[in-house]
Amino acid sequence: MESKELVKTEALDSSVPIKGIPDTKLNTIIVLEFVPWICKLLSLNGQTSAERLDVALPAIKEHCWSMGFSEIKNMFELYADNKLSIEQIPNYLDRILFGKIVTSYKQQLPQRKHLIEKPKLTEEEKLIIVYAGIMNCFEEYQQTGEIPSGYGYAYEHFYALNKFPRHTPHFREKVRQRASMQLAKEKQHQTDVNIKTKCKEIILSDFFDKLIENKTDIKDEL
Repeated sequence: MESKELVKTEALDSSVPIKGIPDTKLNTIIVLEFVPWICKLLSLNGQTSAERLDVALPAIKEHCWSMGFSEIKNMFELYADNKLSIEQIPNYLDRILFGKIVTSYKQQLPQRKHLIEKPKLTEEEKLIIVYAGIMNCFEEYQQTGEIPSGYGYAYEHFYALNKFPRHTPHFREKVRQRASMQLAKEKQHQTDVNIKTKCKEIILSDFFDKLIENKTDIKDEL
């Protein structure tokens, strides 16, 4: 007798989701262990209560599929203690109320944030990443003769180091004309964004061409 009671306690105190319990075993636990427990908790008695409960219980597989019996017990204990957002109805449980209890319980659960804090990079580590990216950009330019997309920061880096000619109005206008011609040749829309991006590519490619012509190691320019 003591062993049987221990099995009952273990079954209803399990945190294993009921979806992981074989259907035959799950039905046995519901009928032989969960039903007596819920009837005692909510004082369900009489033929009418038994009929309502018989209709309500299949909802446990629909609404509580990812929950273990320990959590299901805790949910109904909160309901019995009036700690959920719905009003407790004494000596009553049907399928509709079952669903409302589950909904109320889930709504009050704290929202879990699956945010993993990434370690912050040091300034030295950031520079190493930038340098590696610029060298990759330069190597690809040497092979293709084109600035690959996604390397706008290479322009910004060299601009900050004053490696480009002074961006006078005359210089800007000449580069803009070249950008407009290239966009037309490539049959791209000449929006402000496209022209600005193409201007940066032209200035960066001119700079790379100069390095290649003078056989300058790009590492010396970083």
